[in-house]
Amino acid sequence: MACPVFEYSALYQFLSKYSYLLGAILIVKGLYLAINGNKAITRVIGLIGFLASSVILLSLSFYGLAKNNSQTQEWVLWVIFAACLLVGAFIGFQISKLKKIGIAILAGWGGVTLGFILTTTFVIGNTYLYWAIIGGCALVCFYAAFLIERKVIMVATAFVGSYLFVRGISLYAGGFPPEGSLHDEISSGALDWNTFPKTYYAYFAAIILCSLIALVHQSKHDKAEQKKIAALLENNQLLNQQDGLTIEERKKLMAQHQQNVDTNNN
Repeated sequence: MACPVFEYSALYQFLSKYSYLLGAILIVKGLYLAINGNKAITRVIGLIGFLASSVILLSLSFYGLAKNNSQTQEWVLWVIFAACLLVGAFIGFQISKLKKIGIAILAGWGGVTLGFILTTTFVIGNTYLYWAIIGGCALVCFYAAFLIERKVIMVATAFVGSYLFVRGISLYAGGFPPEGSLHDEISSGALDWNTFPKTYYAYFAAIILCSLIALVHQSKHDKAEQKKIAALLENNQLLNQQDGLTIEERKKLMAQHQQNVDTNNN
């Protein structure tokens, strides 16, 4: 997952030991996010809050260890890793209660991911420009979430979910270095356009393709849900005009109408 480059190599070295496990988790979580982005908003917001906060906490923790040049034992790293995940889960749960803010954070994290991919795709080595692009993408997406909420949810979850899915596959297939480590090499001059791994662009194309497929799927589901809501509202208005009906009769008619709507959608 795209994340801040505090000391990416230290964190990456630890996670690479368990890439087989991490890859499976990213594939499953990525698929869930890309397909169900607009179906279970609360769970999706919680998941993104958990992932984003966990990545930031892990990056900061491993940065501190690397800066102190401490030779930390493996079990201590696992304790730190588990603690960051637990705190991340708590933060994600709290964020899931705040729908508006949660959606904005979801969109902002999608912008961060987009910024990392763009700066790597165009081999941006200048540190100021690098962070300006990432920050700009995050702010634009964060702000857009308050203007076009439903569309932003679908686009952000389709993109972030597709990224996680493809990143998970790359942990088995190889050839898709983390954006953080690539930036370190580019900014230090160790990597340029001629030596840049061109397989990165194949994965980039796969992310875009998966995002489009997920977005089409979510759009179809969203249209079906909107039709269902409109039909239920229309039916409710008709029921309100029939003053002679009892509560039980109204419930029965509503249930029958809901069944007809579900049959038509299927």
